[in-house]
Amino acid sequence: MPQLVRPGDGTTLLAQFSVDPARPLGQHRPVTTRAPRAVEFSLTEDDFADLSVFVFMRQMMRWRAPVLRRIALVIFLLLAVFEVFVRWQMGRPLVSFDDDLFVVAGVAFLVALPHLPRWFARWQFRGKGLAPLRAPRRLEISAAGIATQDGIGQGLTPWRSIRELVRTETALYLFVLKAQAHIVPRHAFASAAEFEAFVTDATFFRETAGAAAGISG
Repeated sequence: MPQLVRPGDGTTLLAQFSVDPARPLGQHRPVTTRAPRAVEFSLTEDDFADLSVFVFMRQMMRWRAPVLRRIALVIFLLLAVFEVFVRWQMGRPLVSFDDDLFVVAGVAFLVALPHLPRWFARWQFRGKGLAPLRAPRRLEISAAGIATQDGIGQGLTPWRSIRELVRTETALYLFVLKAQAHIVPRHAFASAAEFEAFVTDATFFRETAGAAAGISG
């Protein structure tokens, strides 16, 4: 018979028994479920840009692997040697004012590089092609998955399709692909406690779905 239990965080959970015909009576494992949790909000330019910057910077961190650094260094040295050789063959000075401009332009590009994804994302978000993303939306998490209703339509993403959950200072990202995720911004909640409760429930639903898939497999 189902029982209501109250854990330490005050959340009311429904504990019931899963019946597996393959298991003898008395060996059925209790399954804990939680009530669905929904939130309504509208995405902003910053929400969309923050995700783009997060994906870009994480990819940049992965590119800093030692092997890739060495490859980039070798390529740079080869290009430098080739440039010096060409200048020597053509009788041009090995160092000129043009080189200084090139260095300044390179430094300016490296400084602006982290900001380029944000600028591009803001421009892209304002376009007609992403107008449905600017419409009010409703997102609900439950044991079945992530149900969405927005300017594009209605949909349900099962938890097995969520490859990663990432919480940042501005949002919760539920990644479907490496660079594509459901965005749940912090400003959608009235308080930090509500946001944390949403993150806790999302983590619980995903882990429970993963454990169930592992048992059934």
